[in-house]
Amino acid sequence: MIKPLKSAGFEGKRAVSWDEIEDLCENVTNQIKNSGEEFNAIIAISRGGLIPGVLFSHYLGIRELRVIYAVRNLQEFPPKFSEVELFIPPEVFDFVKCKKILVVDDIAGQGQTIERVCENLDGHCIQFKTAVLLKNERRYVSKREIDYFGALSKSFITFPWDVSPC
Repeated sequence: MIKPLKSAGFEGKRAVSWDEIEDLCENVTNQIKNSGEEFNAIIAISRGGLIPGVLFSHYLGIRELRVIYAVRNLQEFPPKFSEVELFIPPEVFDFVKCKKILVVDDIAGQGQTIERVCENLDGHCIQFKTAVLLKNERRYVSKREIDYFGALSKSFITFPWDVSPC
């Protein structure tokens, strides 16, 4: 069962605590374990997916982890994003061959980033599934559903690893 975020109905901007990160990771880890799926590698989407990627690698005992870089420009609040630009190091395609991949990010806002990453991985590995800590239930419009998520959110989320510009 997915535990709701404290203040889940809060609208606007919302900070997620480290304690909540642990709860969200536990939710996702339990979903994966209960599904019977086994993964032998993680692809973390930079930058937001780096810390969750490492956490899931520990929780699930997956030692192999690689990074795909996604760049978006936050233009205003509420957020309006530019097109997602990906940089996929060429060795990633060799790395994913013959593997079951867990693609990890911190949040699925509109779903464009995860959708673009999945389009690029499709056909290069045995199987891949997606996992995020939070899925925005209002803004998510991607055709690709998220396989595992810790909780739903209506808010613009900031994580402990997000830094405000000076």
